Amino acid sequence: MPGRLGGDEFALILEDLPTEWEVATQVVYRLLACLKTAYVLDGQEIVCPASIGIATARPGDTAEQLLARADAALYEAKRAGKGQVFSAGGEGGGGRA
Repeated sequence: MPGRLGGDEFALILEDLPTEWEVATQVVYRLLACLKTAYVLDGQEIVCPASIGIATARPGDTAEQLLARADAALYEAKRAGKGQVFSAGGEGGGGRA
């Protein structure tokens, strides 16, 4: 389920995954590849590079806690440069996904 959080930030919530981390990273890299594709709009080439932060729900998490971890990972990815993917601390090894 996708949703806009505000400005240029979006969330994608994936539920009931068989292997949360592996499937999440596969989805994220497919999304990143699609966003890197150049499109022509009114004769202008448009590219939408993205930085992505990943977090998986932990038992007892509130939505706010999950989004806060994803947001922290996103800002790490943004600091590393466009087109980067980072995971929340401790998830999937933490750091670059």
